[in-house]
Amino acid sequence: MNTNCEEWCRIECGECKWFKVNADMDGVESTCKRLDHKHLRFAKKIFKTYDCGCFDINTCADFEPDEKKVPWLHNHWDKVKEQIIPYREFDYVELNIDGNTDVRYCVLGSDFYNNTFLNEDGSLKWRYKYYTVPDRKSCLKYRIVYETPDGLKLTQELFRLYDRGYCN
Repeated sequence: MNTNCEEWCRIECGECKWFKVNADMDGVESTCKRLDHKHLRFAKKIFKTYDCGCFDINTCADFEPDEKKVPWLHNHWDKVKEQIIPYREFDYVELNIDGNTDVRYCVLGSDFYNNTFLNEDGSLKWRYKYYTVPDRKSCLKYRIVYETPDGLKLTQELFRLYDRGYCN
C-alpha cells in the first residue's frame, strides 16, 4: 500500500475514536480531547451547517483512528503520522467561541496540535480573528476585517504582510 500522505490521505476529525457526532447538542457530552463543541468549536465552512468538525482536517496529538471507521488508517497510522506532523509555521485552526459564528478566532495549528492553544486562565490564545463588515463599494457588499489581539485592524492585503512578520 502507498503510504505517501499527500497522494491519498485526508484525515478528518470524524475518523477519530474520540469523536462524537452530536457533541454540540444540549445533553450530549463531548468525548473529544481538545474541544467541548459547546464553548469552543471548529468554525464551520461558509454555506455549511455545523457538523462538530467531522470533516475538518485539524487533527491533534490525541487523534487515534477509529478502527471500525477507517481500518486502513488505523493499520498505517504510525507511517501517516510522520508525514502530516508537524504543522507548518503559518497553519491556523479556526474556532468559534460560545456559538458566535460571526467571528472566527485563529490559533496556530501547532498550538492546537500540542494542546497549548489556551492561556493559563482558560482563554483562547488566538493569533488573529476575522469578521465581515458592510461595504457598499464591494460587489459582495461586505469586506473582511482582520484584527490582532492588541486591537490592530487590518485589510486583507495588510494582514498578509503582518502575518508573515513584515509589519510589527
